Amino acid sequence: MAKKKSDLGFVAKALEGTTAVKDPMSETWEANLPVPALYLWAHNGKPEFDDGVSRFGGFAASAETVIELVDSQDLTIPETWDEVELHGREGVYGAYLTRSVIVAPIGFRLRWLNGTTGESKPAFDRDGGYTRRHVQVLCGLGNINGGTAAAGGYCILTAKGYQAGNLMDALRNFYSAIAPARKAAGADNGIAQCAFWHSVGTFGDDPDYQQVGSSAKSVITPVVAHPKYLGEEITQERLKTIFVGRENYEQYGAVAQDAEDWLNAWHTPSENGIGAGVPSDDPPIFADAADAVSQLF
Repeated sequence: MAKKKSDLGFVAKALEGTTAVKDPMSETWEANLPVPALYLWAHNGKPEFDDGVSRFGGFAASAETVIELVDSQDLTIPETWDEVELHGREGVYGAYLTRSVIVAPIGFRLRWLNGTTGESKPAFDRDGGYTRRHVQVLCGLGNINGGTAAAGGYCILTAKGYQAGNLMDALRNFYSAIAPARKAAGADNGIAQCAFWHSVGTFGDDPDYQQVGSSAKSVITPVVAHPKYLGEEITQERLKTIFVGRENYEQYGAVAQDAEDWLNAWHTPSENGIGAGVPSDDPPIFADAADAVSQLF
């Protein structure tokens, strides 16, 4: 017997009648980049620093691009972000750092890099040397306003190697943690993951340094889901604070449907080695939003 309206959860009621959205975080989803979006790359902390993202790890973004998106009214900077100077292979550059982000995951693309040739493939290939994962997640970016999250633009969370796996695990673990509350709210079937704000990054008072790599060891600070969502029962009241609302959900669904070209850029293996669509290990080189796809990839 079909449920009466009065028996539906609050999410099902709020989104009743919206256009069906294929869950953009599923493994078979296809996407492009139809909106101005800020690239945020996973940034590892180091024990020689005293505090903040430099010590604990989190995410970093180009200060130049942040300012451009703010000027064009395509981005609201969360108050917790810090503007700093970082040192890269090409010298000093401005960046915004944050230990955590609040995002509504719209979709992702994944590829595997060959550390010797610089080429990429859509699938893991140990024999061919394509063993380094590279993932990018297109998200709505949230901004805390009056104790609740409000939409503040779009971002792309990008990570390589072990952090790529950590990022995907963090988003999936967060979504799994709210599963009982989602079911009670009528959001366990047919409602895409972008219906909820996810909190991921680094948390706590002690940095988590992990040594990774089989031969050339390096230290990372893993991106994780917010521990309060993993260790506590999520109530309906808590779920309401992270529900994006009907207007944002419909907008994110439209972005998902328009995102095909962006994902397809990684469906075809690169052919000519380094520079053939495969970025170096440096943080992304940012371009104007309109030229991001052609210049970055």
